[in-house]
Amino acid sequence: MSAIRVVRGEDGVLYVAGDLHRGNAADLGAGLHAAAHAAGSTQVIDLFELELDDAAAVAAAVDALRALGSVTVRHAPHWLAHSLYRINALRDDAIVLEAPREEEPYG
Repeated sequence: MSAIRVVRGEDGVLYVAGDLHRGNAADLGAGLHAAAHAAGSTQVIDLFELELDDAAAVAAAVDALRALGSVTVRHAPHWLAHSLYRINALRDDAIVLEAPREEEPYG
């Protein structure tokens, strides 16, 4: 099991890394909540090094981001960006996507 790491960079951005799956899904919400509330300001979250392994991981990521309120998400995995769009979580700039990732097709 890979641990989820949430680290605040010198630039103030929260960097999230690891493989998110059913077994560690709660770690993302807890890590983001702790780091976000330590800063107390509008958050920028970079997910470039986060991999979503299953549907439970996508649901956990959606829940964790929505719980933070107003956030900007950089490099969201395609599956997550699409899910945020489908559930209308991007309305009113509650969650803003910057440069969502486009994964290569399998094959």
